[in-house]
Amino acid sequence: MLLRVTLQLLRSEDGGRPRGIANGYRPGWRGPRKPELNDAIVVFDAGTVILPGAAGAASLIPIAPALWEGRVARGERLDMLEGSRCVGAADILSLEPDGTAPDPDTGIEDNASGFREKEARYQERLSRLARELDIHDSSAQLDAPMTFDDALDAIFAHHRRPAFTAANEPLREAIRLRSIQHRDFWFVDVGWIGCIGHFVERRTGYVEAVGSMLDLDECLWARSRGISPSSTDLVIEAYAAEIATKLGHVLELEPLPSAPFSVLGVMLGLELKFLRNATERGQLAFRAARSSVPANRQRGGRRGE
Repeated sequence: MLLRVTLQLLRSEDGGRPRGIANGYRPGWRGPRKPELNDAIVVFDAGTVILPGAAGAASLIPIAPALWEGRVARGERLDMLEGSRCVGAADILSLEPDGTAPDPDTGIEDNASGFREKEARYQERLSRLARELDIHDSSAQLDAPMTFDDALDAIFAHHRRPAFTAANEPLREAIRLRSIQHRDFWFVDVGWIGCIGHFVERRTGYVEAVGSMLDLDECLWARSRGISPSSTDLVIEAYAAEIATKLGHVLELEPLPSAPFSVLGVMLGLELKFLRNATERGQLAFRAARSSVPANRQRGGRRGE
């Protein structure tokens, strides 16, 4: 599937991008009959760059064509988004179900094929992580189990976006295949630039975004042990002398007290690999829970009593 469009970028001073876009740019798109965001690759008819405030003829190659079919038509306008920020628009001139990119030498079609292969590998990776981390559904143990649909709706409500409708079912199913359920939380692979997905607590419905700088393997390991992507309360039960200096730096406690001790409201996202390695080597034992206080970035931490 290919859409021929006239692409218009917003000016930088009007909230657009600070720089232009090049062939292969892949933003999110939504339209009047397609409210959810879906990626499509941009290929220009002439030239290789469009600058902020400029317009040009282009083609859009949807990554998942099934999510576009029947929801876009000639004459409609699509918003071009980076995350939740609109940076341009595309007026649809025509739809070509079997169309090809105007310049196949750009390798854009190969990129789309490569993306689908990457998608398959990603789903295999999620399955492997679920097995390795013993992440599975045991909702029968919960007083108020949360379904995948509940978790997805909670994410959209959290970000004040329209809820899914029956017309969105193909996208909902695609997201379901990229999600993992745990006895305590859902990891739902719905996000945008800068976000690889969301955790949703099954008991409370609390929603937390996972930043793209974090590794999914480490995040799933950490969340299954009570560590929050944002702010965590820790009880350090024991630690080995050889990691004392590093642990003190991570917890921003100098000097590091003798175990056991507690620290409230710490941000651990960039230190998950250290914590996991130390735990698996038997050098660290801890208990953790999502904190009710904001992460404390000041050296010295916030010690519990």
